[in-house]
Amino acid sequence: MELEIKKLSKSFKENLVLDNLSAKFNSGEISVIMGENGEGKSTLVKVLEGELKADYIDVVFNGQEKKISKDYYKENSIGLCQQEISLSENLSILENIIISKDKKWINFLKEKEKVLKILKDLNLSLDLNKKTHNLTLKEKALLIIVKMIYQEKKILLFDESFSLFTKAERKYILSALEKLKKDKIIIIISHRLYELENIWDRVFILSKGKLREKELQKENGYYKDLEFTEKTNYMKLDSIPMDQGVFVFRADSKELEEEFVKRLIRKFKDISIISEDRNDLLAKERSLSVNLLPKGIFNIKDKERLDKVSKILKDSNIKGKREDALHTLSGGNMQKLLIKRALSFGEILLAVDPLRGLDEKSEKIFLEKIMKSNHRLKFIKIDENYLEAYKYRRIKIDKEGQIYEIF
Repeated sequence: MELEIKKLSKSFKENLVLDNLSAKFNSGEISVIMGENGEGKSTLVKVLEGELKADYIDVVFNGQEKKISKDYYKENSIGLCQQEISLSENLSILENIIISKDKKWINFLKEKEKVLKILKDLNLSLDLNKKTHNLTLKEKALLIIVKMIYQEKKILLFDESFSLFTKAERKYILSALEKLKKDKIIIIISHRLYELENIWDRVFILSKGKLREKELQKENGYYKDLEFTEKTNYMKLDSIPMDQGVFVFRADSKELEEEFVKRLIRKFKDISIISEDRNDLLAKERSLSVNLLPKGIFNIKDKERLDKVSKILKDSNIKGKREDALHTLSGGNMQKLLIKRALSFGEILLAVDPLRGLDEKSEKIFLEKIMKSNHRLKFIKIDENYLEAYKYRRIKIDKEGQIYEIF
């Protein structure tokens, strides 16, 4: 099999992410696509899978030109294992794997045996009766991988999927893919070659909207991991002027990240916070109304404050009365409440992994709200793959605690 992509372009408003990109992928090969954050790797696989529509693309599959449509994706049987995993939460693992719109009748015992054989080949285990709403992210990724193999997908796409697994688990999964590649086209998005145990055939670099193949040399029997150089400029926190838009930050360690967050809170008094740890910012035994008020850091008169609370509740799709205790809400709805509160107050926004716990649809809705909020300055820690449709500046905190802007 051969999949050829020609003249692929994709933009988000004025931001051109993929620029007249062309490439060929073949069965019998495992192709790896690498590149810096925000270069469009996730966008590329989402276009190939059909989740995103390209501005323009020509596709040649096995020598025949194909028109991109629902029939194309169904005919060519494309599967994608990505970072944001959406499943039928009320179904079991087994039901999620074997139930298909194309099947009107299913012999569950027979199909279960097929799934168990795949798991045996992977040397991994899953409780097939477990409901998917109870699964960890790793278990969900494994479910999707098993499902793609079970459904005999011709083209397998993996977007940053293997970092979730231990080295032993990765080895078994990749060994299975090595055996399957003869009859499949396999494309893997990765930041780290060492995670792939040298089980790959071709490496591509995505940069500035273009895809180019990279020839790698072995050193002492191993391939040296690619390093992407970054142009940086030292900057002081005190020198960042207001009204400068969005800064996406990352740190060399969790401790440095936490210290940077504390520095931001000390510097900016009128600051709204969305944290990955809701326990520090929400009082679970208090009412929804009380939790929609910021914790005493805003200079707003009572009437203005109450008017804002009423508006937040009115616009919210969270089920519950204002006097209900917060702990009656699900984790995802608590996160929505925290985001809504933060977006309604303050001049500065600090958001640390703000989308954690949200479903895929809510992620898109609340990300747009965060990026388009009226805050004069925003500091956000988030996977940059979410941000391909937006403009922002990047900063990092090194091991000495120094701040650098990345260009």
